[in-house]
Amino acid sequence: MSSSPKICPTCGTPLPSDAPQGLCAQCLLKNALADSASTATAILSAERKPGIAAAAIPAGSSRIH
Repeated sequence: MSSSPKICPTCGTPLPSDAPQGLCAQCLLKNALADSASTATAILSAERKPGIAAAAIPAGSSRIH
């Protein structure tokens, strides 16, 4: 019995049998970078909202400048 070769579902590149998450290295890296960018965007937008930073500092604590 022979199994068909695994193929990256995103770009169609043939995959090794131990491919992480079933993606080729290029698509895996693209996904990781996209996740990093969306996380950074969420953090930056939260910092711009008034009250978010103040709510994160416990009452009675001092901020170091």
